[in-house]
Amino acid sequence: MEQYIEMYKAIQKKLKAYEYVIWLMSWDQETEAPDMSVDYRSKQFQVMAEEAYKLESDPKYVEAIEKLFENLDQLKDKEFQIEIKKAHKALRIVKKVPKDEWITYQVLTQSGSHIWAQAKEKNDFEMFAPTLEKIVEFNKKLVKYLETPELKGYDILLDIYEEGFGVEKYDEFFGKLREELVPFVLEVTTKNKERFNKKLTKAVFPTDKQKEFSNYLLEIFKYDTKKGLLKESAHPFTSGVSSVDTRITTHYHEDNFVSSIFSTIHEMGHGIYELQNDSKYDDTALHGGTSLGIHESQSRMYENMIGRSLSFWKTHYPKLKELFPKQLKDVDKRLGH
Repeated sequence: MEQYIEMYKAIQKKLKAYEYVIWLMSWDQETEAPDMSVDYRSKQFQVMAEEAYKLESDPKYVEAIEKLFENLDQLKDKEFQIEIKKAHKALRIVKKVPKDEWITYQVLTQSGSHIWAQAKEKNDFEMFAPTLEKIVEFNKKLVKYLETPELKGYDILLDIYEEGFGVEKYDEFFGKLREELVPFVLEVTTKNKERFNKKLTKAVFPTDKQKEFSNYLLEIFKYDTKKGLLKESAHPFTSGVSSVDTRITTHYHEDNFVSSIFSTIHEMGHGIYELQNDSKYDDTALHGGTSLGIHESQSRMYENMIGRSLSFWKTHYPKLKELFPKQLKDVDKRLGH
């Protein structure tokens, strides 16, 4: 097995390098690349995607994964077993999806993000609609390509993001939430007779002061700015490739300052979770969260359980009021009442 392990790790090392370069291109696009660079960048992105695909589809690499998968019980390292299972599942793309279609789809989603941001800014859905239609059409074909006797339809796409979960389990889960949580929320909101403070909807909160508070939050939550950073994007997101490089974004609205506060806290939840990954996984396919569901649980915990708690604002509201003394003159720490 040793020769297959060596082959797998050698190519995986190169794939990690391509992943890092592609990730940097994507980060740049979302945060600060000039609008006119999108077409040129897409051409370079396609070259990088094709080069990465050559490695992913290399017969020696495919053989190494298949041989290691067939002999999992001979692999003493349990974590390496998990990595090989993940790599073997990823081979579905190489084996079942036509190369040209797969590369075209990657370029589409990469450039499509830029189109979406422009459409969002202009509030023009029709501007993004053709791209969205292409994305949906490809995913319909992807379902057919990856279909197995055990996995069919929408369950295939769900399984990509949350392995082992499908429509049946989600329907049961959300049905339970609907049954118990919705009545509870209605009861609580009905009892809350206080009205939203209309002063907040009329006030202007300068972006520079919002940025200052976001940076204050980074310090409060101990987000390690030696391993990450905060920038602005059309839609807040977290992106990382290692335990020493995980970055977050937020978005500022001068007529809705609360949005940036909770976006920053939410993305820090994602970012801190990523930064706490053991560094031994950085050069493997195991870096990152256990699943997107678990990832979201971390961001929601930070945003809702901590960031929206009264105890949190008892401590940190004075700083916010210091930055916006006029706008928050008659607004208490519950931000809006």
